[in-house]
Amino acid sequence: MTSKVVIVLPSMLSKLTEGHRRIQVSASTLGEALEELKGLYGEPLAEKLFEPTGEPKRLLNFYVNGKNARLLGFLNAELRDGDEIAVIPGVSGG
Repeated sequence: MTSKVVIVLPSMLSKLTEGHRRIQVSASTLGEALEELKGLYGEPLAEKLFEPTGEPKRLLNFYVNGKNARLLGFLNAELRDGDEIAVIPGVSGG
């Protein structure tokens, strides 16, 4: 069953989503939600979110309702109506 969820993007990606940072999609898993987002905004956004292999970029962190999606089954994490997915760039440096 698909659910209506909101994906919250960092401001650096909003130029690829017509200025939108909160985007509602319908999906039953995190993977489906990201595919829906890719379908809405095309290759420019997909190149920032996904590796050429189709896997999400390793330097991006995904949270579902504040919980790290990697601990919830990552792309198979189940979603419910009203869930919020946050895409957060990793911090690096030294």
